[in-house]
Amino acid sequence: HLQVPALEATEGVPTTLSKSTITSLLKGQLGFKGLVFTDALNMDGVAKYYQPGEVDLKAFIAGNDVLLFSQNVPLAINKISAAIDSGLVTEHELELRVKKLLIAKYNAGLSKVRSIDTNNIVADLNKAIEPIRAEAYAKGITLVKDEEGLLGRLLTPDARVSYIGINTGENHLFRSLRSRIPDLRFDWLAKNSTPQDLNRIREGIPGNDVTIVGIHNMAFYPTGGNYGLDAQQVELLKGLDTLPNVVFVVMGNPYLAKHFCNAESLLIGYEDDSIGQAAMARILLRETRAVGRLPVTPCPGLKQEEVAPEEPAASLASTRGVYDLKHVEFVEDAGVKNEQALQKLSMFMQRAIVSGAFPGARIIASKNGKIFYDEAFGYMDYSKTSRVELNTIYDIASMTKILSTNLAVMKLYDQGKLDLNKKLGDYLKWTKGSNKASITIRDLLLHQAGLKAWIPFYTQTLQDGKASPRYYSSTRNASFSVPVARDLFLRNDYPDSIWAAILESPLETKGKYVYSDLDFYFLAAVVEQLTGKPLNEYVEDHFYKPMGLKRIGYLPLKKHKLSEIAPTEKDMIFRKQLVHGYVHDQGAALFGGVAGHAGVFSQAEDAAALFQMLLNNGMYKGRRYFKEATVTKFASYQVPGSRRGLGFDKPSADRDDGGPAGNRVSGYAIGHQGFTGTCGWADPETGVVFVFLSNRVYPTAENNNINRQSIRTVTQDYIYEALGIPVNRSRADLHRRQVKK
Repeated sequence: HLQVPALEATEGVPTTLSKSTITSLLKGQLGFKGLVFTDALNMDGVAKYYQPGEVDLKAFIAGNDVLLFSQNVPLAINKISAAIDSGLVTEHELELRVKKLLIAKYNAGLSKVRSIDTNNIVADLNKAIEPIRAEAYAKGITLVKDEEGLLGRLLTPDARVSYIGINTGENHLFRSLRSRIPDLRFDWLAKNSTPQDLNRIREGIPGNDVTIVGIHNMAFYPTGGNYGLDAQQVELLKGLDTLPNVVFVVMGNPYLAKHFCNAESLLIGYEDDSIGQAAMARILLRETRAVGRLPVTPCPGLKQEEVAPEEPAASLASTRGVYDLKHVEFVEDAGVKNEQALQKLSMFMQRAIVSGAFPGARIIASKNGKIFYDEAFGYMDYSKTSRVELNTIYDIASMTKILSTNLAVMKLYDQGKLDLNKKLGDYLKWTKGSNKASITIRDLLLHQAGLKAWIPFYTQTLQDGKASPRYYSSTRNASFSVPVARDLFLRNDYPDSIWAAILESPLETKGKYVYSDLDFYFLAAVVEQLTGKPLNEYVEDHFYKPMGLKRIGYLPLKKHKLSEIAPTEKDMIFRKQLVHGYVHDQGAALFGGVAGHAGVFSQAEDAAALFQMLLNNGMYKGRRYFKEATVTKFASYQVPGSRRGLGFDKPSADRDDGGPAGNRVSGYAIGHQGFTGTCGWADPETGVVFVFLSNRVYPTAENNNINRQSIRTVTQDYIYEALGIPVNRSRADLHRRQVKK
């Protein structure tokens, strides 16, 4: 009960009993026509000062229609009846209130007796509760302090980060963080821990760049001042607040912070369910800001702060339509209008696995940077011992062309170091005298240089169907150091023989589109000539590392465990083994796994981040990688009769000829497929990023179910259907306009 002197001049009269407030202001001046309910009449705010029955009469006289929690209903009726008999209240006023109530009941359908179906009644009555909770939890999270800017270090490439769970095992918050920090380490301290447990945790902290201490499963009430923690856990917390680089995350009562007042970094989350933990993860990963206010003062001088984005124009989406990837708790937040389409997609994928199209796969999809579909399906192989995880790494085959080589080419063009109209002979002096010297960079990017579609170089290294000892060794040594597969090393000078074979090969019709890996052999060589760096190092230094991408790159076994990588083919023709952790493409293998056309391995989200950067016209997390004009130029249709952009594949202008993209994808989209069963697309018109990764070549590349069933394009169309995006009918017109320019 509230007493508002500005509305009721009589001292001691609460709003519920104030006629000047209820009748004069609410009903009179404001014109309110609905039902007016009192506050509870059994509460001390009125019950302490007025007798039962008397308080009901005063509430009725004030103008209320419904009296809540009357302490004595018969007495209240008698009091109101007596007031009518005495003329204090008119019978007409009572009739108006009763009529008002009856109309409200009639409008609510209560004039007829109906049985109510109570199945799922709680869910039906609370349809909006989850989004409301998510918003409330997110807005409540408080960044109390971050004196050393520890949150900004979490996504720093190569940062050593650990999560210590107090009272919990690996929970939703930890898993959400690990999706962006793949090498995140975990330890935990349960109740009744030993001194050895405490020492183990303390000793591990100094070696970390950041240690997150997450305090979970707390009690609401103090219970001795520890809010559900035991003495050992509190002892550890008290000892950690003087150590450097420790972020305390309290998922419960903020008063617990009194035990670590000297902490460098402190966040309060208040709610410890999956929704609250997801909201906290977004704050820690700098996907959104902490805007909550500290409601109490657990330590002298503590005040709430606000987390800033990583850079002035960074991870919060700007008004210019630049977005960074982040997960959303509810698909509606990303614009999903048809959740059934996502369910159909998941069922379609399960059927594809049963049909033998691939043992497992990963799909990730976002709109305007908001990831609304992020699923792992099946297993890494048909033994079904290792499930596909969100962090599983795949050989992305020809997606290498656009997520490595083409990025490097665009960067050099962007910097004015590469002219698309110049010829190979201008950049690679060793091509002079060959029929390749006059090929332009533009023609290589468009696959119209006249190069052969494919040359099986590896066949020249076999003897009687086996790896020839002239070219291979089972151990690495000074003469044989090019890794081709497990325990298989190529002679160092053989890549020169590959180049000789390419230079001697005939040219076919120049200007005619013929998809060829050889185009990107040359483009990689040009990049390495101009930069003075191997291609893998250049893209790592200029894209993967600055973007914070830790699970994409060449030569995956140098950074990742074999168990994290999906196998490809049981190669019984060339390498005589299961190809696992080494590039599947035979030509790229002969270059030691680093080539312009194949060789990159990636986890789905890292690939999606690169597509999002391209979708942003070269921006990501506040850093510009390309000029907008560069991205626009390379992403446009270029010549009549070809769907290609510069380096990029694009949707077919004629939807009826199939093509590599779904029917709902716009003509502005750029992407590529990979032979191993992969694809990725960025669509500027719709804001959609779509990445599909599989190892369809396991156990044999002869398995072509993925194409027979059009699995990549069908799944992409389901994503677009979920967003309510119709079939695109303007590609042909766009192709004509862009080519004409």
